[in-house]
Amino acid sequence: MVNGANFEPWLDQVQSAIPDLEVLRLSDYIDLINYKGAAAIGEFQYLARPGFEGGKEYSIIFGHTHEKHMRVAFYKNDDGLEGQALIDKCKELMRDEGPEVTQDNSPTVESGKVMKIKMGHEAGRLDFTIPDDGDWIFIADRISEQLLPYTLADSGGHTIEPEVLMDNASSATDKITYDPHSWLSLVNAKSYVNAINDTLRKKYPEHEDVYAKNKFDLVSSMTEVHNEYKIKMRDLEHREFVVSHNAYEYLARDFELIQYPLQGLTSMNQPSIRTLTNAIRYVRDNDVEYIFYELGSLPYGADTVAAEVDAELLPLASMEYVTKEQGEKYGGYVGLMRMNLENLYVSLVR
Repeated sequence: MVNGANFEPWLDQVQSAIPDLEVLRLSDYIDLINYKGAAAIGEFQYLARPGFEGGKEYSIIFGHTHEKHMRVAFYKNDDGLEGQALIDKCKELMRDEGPEVTQDNSPTVESGKVMKIKMGHEAGRLDFTIPDDGDWIFIADRISEQLLPYTLADSGGHTIEPEVLMDNASSATDKITYDPHSWLSLVNAKSYVNAINDTLRKKYPEHEDVYAKNKFDLVSSMTEVHNEYKIKMRDLEHREFVVSHNAYEYLARDFELIQYPLQGLTSMNQPSIRTLTNAIRYVRDNDVEYIFYELGSLPYGADTVAAEVDAELLPLASMEYVTKEQGEKYGGYVGLMRMNLENLYVSLVR
């Protein structure tokens, strides 16, 4: 039994090695949140003119992601290409897969060279230097979206608002990428329980009565929690919540809330001063009173921002880092989801 939706990258290898292995892919039973994901080789999703200056350092700042890579290129447009001619040139450049670049590097940009930036599970950034002045074009194989959010920033950590030349697919063949955090929805979880029950009773019919009772009890408890908070959140004026981990879009969809992940506020690593400065600016600009960190990990960075803006720190459980003791304390999945919803409700009643 697996979650699916890109969460288990090893699954294809296992099924290839064991072709007869029966696999229950739970994500097949729900409505997944999907994104454009990465463009195919030789294509791109995003084209912009950032106004880079020669000799200066800039950054690409990444949010939390389960994606493996992001491919980018920088092109010095000395020939003054525009329109379709520029698009064709950029597609030609993106035919190169590019060497893998880790985020601890600080490369000097070469015009027309593709970089295949390795993503981590947590947020991060790639610093780079523009060698000289010119009409620099930024090319990326994906747009910034919640599955892999990113921004361009100057050396002071201030977000750059580039002239966007293209922010949709240059090809109709681009693959779809799914948000894997589908279990963070009580609606989805009930579908999961039904799928597990159906599979088990077909496999082991002698235990059908036990499975049916357990399913009824579990689905009833999830329905009770869902209905309680559906009513409590129905008429809230504020519907935005700020999180360190981009994992709660399914929960937000269930209750018509808006998730705002803080760029660079990681669950397991101390973010840079630059990232903390951006986060503090965002929280102040939006009058945020609560900041959520990941239950099961230390609130690195989140506690610094909360102290700086006099905000309160509260946990949310993505289930990825919850310890055995925490799971027992809150009463397992349903109890953890109740905690999530209660903390969100507290943060929104203001």
